[in-house]
Amino acid sequence: MKKEIQDSSSTRKLVGPKPTVLVTCVDEEGKANIITIAACTVVSHEPAIYVVPVRYDRYSLDLIAESGEFVINVPTADLVEETEFCGTRSGKNIDKFAETGLTAVPASIVAPPLIDECPINIECKVIHSTRQGTHTIFFGEVVVAHVEENLLPDGLSDYGMRSVILASYAEYLSVGSSIRQRG
Repeated sequence: MKKEIQDSSSTRKLVGPKPTVLVTCVDEEGKANIITIAACTVVSHEPAIYVVPVRYDRYSLDLIAESGEFVINVPTADLVEETEFCGTRSGKNIDKFAETGLTAVPASIVAPPLIDECPINIECKVIHSTRQGTHTIFFGEVVVAHVEENLLPDGLSDYGMRSVILASYAEYLSVGSSIRQRG
């Protein structure tokens, strides 16, 4: 038997875990910020478009809206403390790069920096945004991506070679074992 849930806000805990990323953005003076996002996903393959939802009360919301750019940085499990820090502190009054020891590297095309410690960095330009409930959803078209070479043994990213961070409602998890090959 299944239980019916009437409170729609409680359903946010039902789908997961979700890939967790560190999104970099900049203010009008070029000062970089990092926000942890636990609901980033690709919504188009061609052109490649990712969505990044940012809650209405987050400092990064206006930075992304005003600049029209962001970088998706994929952290590995060894960066879980830095990921938690960036998700629980506001960059309005602190420098998250300085506080976490993460390294900002200039991006190729967009103004926000890459995070050097992350093996995957995806530069995006905002092509659309929409406010839905508590979040603004930014649609970012990929303009260039940077991937550590050891993740590309066959030309495609080999997720088994790294341990990404997954977010469940109350905890961070790492990738488990493969249960079936696709296709």
